[in-house]
Amino acid sequence: MRTSRIKPTPHARPIAIQDRDERILSLAAVAGYVTTEQVECALFDGSTAGRKRLRKLLNHGYLSVAIADSRFPSLWSATRRALVYLEEIHGGPIPGARTSGVIRPDGITHHVASVDCRLAVIAMRNSGLLDLAAYHGGRSAAAQAIGFPRFHLVPDGLAELCGAGPRFLAIELDMGTEARASVLRKKLEAYAVLLHSRPQRDLELWLVDARPAANGLEAICRSIGLSFNVRCFRLPELNQRPVAAPVPTLDGREWHCTSNDAAQPRAENTNNQRVARGRSAAAGTVAATAARTSVQVREVHAGLGGDESA
Repeated sequence: MRTSRIKPTPHARPIAIQDRDERILSLAAVAGYVTTEQVECALFDGSTAGRKRLRKLLNHGYLSVAIADSRFPSLWSATRRALVYLEEIHGGPIPGARTSGVIRPDGITHHVASVDCRLAVIAMRNSGLLDLAAYHGGRSAAAQAIGFPRFHLVPDGLAELCGAGPRFLAIELDMGTEARASVLRKKLEAYAVLLHSRPQRDLELWLVDARPAANGLEAICRSIGLSFNVRCFRLPELNQRPVAAPVPTLDGREWHCTSNDAAQPRAENTNNQRVARGRSAAAGTVAATAARTSVQVREVHAGLGGDESA
């Protein structure tokens, strides 16, 4: 059920869309729903100035806001007008951008946590801790190509990396919704088979414990032999800024950033991005590597990093 809590102001004064507004719209369009706190953390360094921009975009029909009840935060989503604007700016549709669908109250907490994980990965990328090429949904073509459906698995996110080291990071949230511990154990056993089925060992599993109290994920993993290429996080740790480097794997291997492209933190340079987008549109079809770099800069720096959402 969706109910609007904040109404747009009729006959609002014209708005000049700023670069940061574009990033807000892009994030909302790809994530489906974002909270006020997520926008402030990702794009305003925690400042409450983000609330003013959200309200302006709402008043001019670029965003809508909904809430289930007082237990949940306001959920901001992109409107059709926002998608049209983004298509004009980017010279075509942004992969995965969409207007929001219906979200059930019992799914809000999980969705917000999933977006938190996406933003944490993007923050690591912007800090030079990893080289993110794209962030896919658990049902995306990339997830299907890896083979998740064969093991009846749907990760909460799938980060695709460049450079040496793991090529994919599967994000799996534990919200404590499994009725029995055996259900969680069975899921982790399926992940263990999947990880060992890839001879190139290019897939890592990032387990994120979102429960109020730790539930012993590490112990379960070790008991079934799931330690190689597995890292366990607590959600509050991922939500801290500045973001820290990924924790070691359960078998003790530290995270190493080996890509030259990720060695330096990402600096804000929106003017250069606009020029690059204009040149790319004028040039027409470009080589696959150049196109990949263009998408990488445009999506991740805008707070996206993704195509299809789960």
